[in-house]
Amino acid sequence: MRKTNRSRRMFLSRCAGLGAAAAGFGWGGFPRAARAAVSDYKALVCVQLLGGNDGNNVIVPVDSGRYSAYQAMRGGLTLSGSELLDPIADALGNPYALHYGLTEIHDLYESGRVAFVLNTGMLHGPLTRAQYLAGQNSPSNLFSHSDQTVQIQTGTPVPDGRGWGGRLLDLFAVGDSLAAVSVSSPSLLLQGANIAPNIVPPGSDLGIWGMGLWPQSAAAAPPPPSTTTEQAPAGGQDEVQDPRRQLQALEDG
Repeated sequence: MRKTNRSRRMFLSRCAGLGAAAAGFGWGGFPRAARAAVSDYKALVCVQLLGGNDGNNVIVPVDSGRYSAYQAMRGGLTLSGSELLDPIADALGNPYALHYGLTEIHDLYESGRVAFVLNTGMLHGPLTRAQYLAGQNSPSNLFSHSDQTVQIQTGTPVPDGRGWGGRLLDLFAVGDSLAAVSVSSPSLLLQGANIAPNIVPPGSDLGIWGMGLWPQSAAAAPPPPSTTTEQAPAGGQDEVQDPRRQLQALEDG
């Protein structure tokens, strides 16, 4: 889209080629030594919404030719007028409009903080209904929701147990055990050949005291009563005290 800068476009294009990077080369074909110049920290945060989404009504082409095709395809589901926000444009000047419920996303896009990647998926190329019904040039399981949710994480039509995020970390030769963190399980997206994701279950945190496995109240609990028999030593000296009782006496005093 219009706000997309060169580095973002380069990032997205190279992500598409991660699985085909040659051995001995890193990110998008660059020699691994070139990575040494990176000195700051950035995190890539991915949010995957597994529910159904009417993508054709999220971002709508509004030039006359493509909007007419959109109307013909959507019928009674067509968005128009106040149901669409002010138009935005891609790098070629093609106008689009977002669904009226996405005002925050619209503002982020206008400030250059959001980009849209359209026409993602496993198609080899444009596919008509007649070609699909004839079995021509179409991937398997094209309309299977479960297969599509797996493919969006793997970036490949045939899953091999690795996700594109995990392959990215493999290419960077990342050794940090916290380089990939997920709040859902399993996390196929972050699974690589040499790195596995760390899972933080929803609703939990990384507490420092005992990782939350031992209640805090246990630290202040009194010691259990002694079961040993105390005897006075020879020579009339004071009886030997259980160290735990001595500690309890100090706390009570």
